[in-house]
Amino acid sequence: DGAEAELPTPEGGSLLLMVNHLKSKIGGGEERRKEQAERLAAVYNERREQGWKRIVVAGDFNDGPDSEPIVHLLTKTDMVDSWELDGFDDGGQTSTHSGGERFDYLFLSPDLGKTMKAGGVNRRGIWKASLKGTPALLDTLTEEDLAASDHATIWVDLDV
Repeated sequence: DGAEAELPTPEGGSLLLMVNHLKSKIGGGEERRKEQAERLAAVYNERREQGWKRIVVAGDFNDGPDSEPIVHLLTKTDMVDSWELDGFDDGGQTSTHSGGERFDYLFLSPDLGKTMKAGGVNRRGIWKASLKGTPALLDTLTEEDLAASDHATIWVDLDV
């Protein structure tokens, strides 16, 4: 159920973007998230075997960094977590969700990870101002119904 897109880069190459959304924790879903992570790792490894050197795997994976699905993704592939790379600024907090947990990820193939110049988390569109240390909300976010999401945006600046 993952979307894939080949994106052209300014120097004439391309990178593969793989976007996925693992099962919510609402109503359980632990076994399903594990199965989805296993399949995502297998597809990623297939793309690597097909010759893809620059891959981004991004999405709402609905689980913390120490959970079985996330650990599986990182131990059964050569992906790196952008959050762990030099130049990534988490803003002094580990959450990406309004509930205070980290559910959102931007993983990079090793070749692409080497090109990361900067990265971070934009939490300004989340209504819950209870996230400590969050910069001021967007000026246009004046009521909860106008929130962009209950998830923050993770971004990276790649030199491709």
